[in-house]
Amino acid sequence: MRHGAALVALILVAAACGGTGGSDPLSGPLLSSSSPFSGPGGKVSPLVRFFDAVEGLEGGDDKAVELQASRIYADTLVRCMKEHGFEYYIDPVARIYGTADPTPHDTEGFGLAVPPPDGEVVTVQSLDEKNAEYVASLSDEARTEYQIALWGYDPSLPPGSEGGPPLGDGQGSDTYRSVLGGDGCEGDAGVASEEYLQAHRADSASDDALKERLRDLLDEYVGEVEADGDVLAALGDYQTCMTTAGFAIRHPESALTLVYEAPQEIIDLLAAEGANILERLQNGDIALDDPEASAFRAREIEARDAHERCAEQVVDAVFAFDRRFLDEHRDILAQYAPADE
Repeated sequence: MRHGAALVALILVAAACGGTGGSDPLSGPLLSSSSPFSGPGGKVSPLVRFFDAVEGLEGGDDKAVELQASRIYADTLVRCMKEHGFEYYIDPVARIYGTADPTPHDTEGFGLAVPPPDGEVVTVQSLDEKNAEYVASLSDEARTEYQIALWGYDPSLPPGSEGGPPLGDGQGSDTYRSVLGGDGCEGDAGVASEEYLQAHRADSASDDALKERLRDLLDEYVGEVEADGDVLAALGDYQTCMTTAGFAIRHPESALTLVYEAPQEIIDLLAAEGANILERLQNGDIALDDPEASAFRAREIEARDAHERCAEQVVDAVFAFDRRFLDEHRDILAQYAPADE
């Protein structure tokens, strides 16, 4: 996601140099939930909004507030539609900036045998298309129920009629709902987002003490999570698990990086094993269905599967630490916890 600009959906600070050094964590790489490996079962850290807020501090006084408001909009909209029995796809960061991280083209391996095409991105339009495909899959009756849930009215009815679209330009007493989605889920999301903006934008522009505390908390977090006993034990178990699976690697240095990325050592190992095959593929001398290329592809997928399986314990250990860190600093971090906390 930004990220050139920041979707949210999950942003973690990766301690690329081992995590416990003295470098400014804000200057390091940022990882997001759209990374190829986002944790078993789509697990998300309870500190995700805290990381969003700190990341937003780098881009101006209002950015953290805008990102949080956009996440509130998306969370409210998706939760509301689920309560009505429907799916809805939205990227909070793309909603603001119009683009997100490159979409992994290779969803099974690491992108060695099938390099991802340059410039492929998740955009607001592509998510709109995904929503359109979902709506098209519904029956006529379910589609109408979906529209009523989303907008609060049936668009097939005449404007101003009972159950139909509202009349006017939406500048009445209920402006947010009229402009942002009637009485439906879009209206609920618009109200929640706008109320947050109104309540926090001014505070964000003036509360330098809060910003400094968030920065200090991030620095504290990065140092503590990488030194946590349970996390270190999980890193050792990951190394053992990968070695048992046939991929002998060194002890990983950073748990924060491992949560979202396979160690570069695995990529290098595979690239070295298949150097001749990859070169021939790149030159067009063999195709992906060639027996040698297929065998390398199978090895790559095996490595990816082993990584994700072995990394589960690291994900659990890091997110358990995140929960403890949230509880220890609840006075400031509670406002950045997910809505269902």
